[in-house]
Amino acid sequence: EQLLQRIGPRIKKLLEKRELVGPSERFSVTLRYAITDHAQTIISFSYRITLTSFGQIEHEIENVIWKISYPRYLYCPALEFRWKDVADKSEKK
Repeated sequence: EQLLQRIGPRIKKLLEKRELVGPSERFSVTLRYAITDHAQTIISFSYRITLTSFGQIEHEIENVIWKISYPRYLYCPALEFRWKDVADKSEKK
């Protein structure tokens, strides 16, 4: 739910260019594909989305999730003293 709230505005921007499949359905399709081992054809059929649209939706949503998540969860310091700060915080845990 929190992730959907964060990516929702970016998905809405994508919707202006694409067909009308809402943000929650786009997110749901992408999560279902990422979590299960079902083929794209099975998931696209269950959501009544063409395979082409499914591929575009999956690609777009995964890119949005990456752009939002990587600065927060994959912080990579550029300077040596910041690396030492990260190491110190790691040791304290």
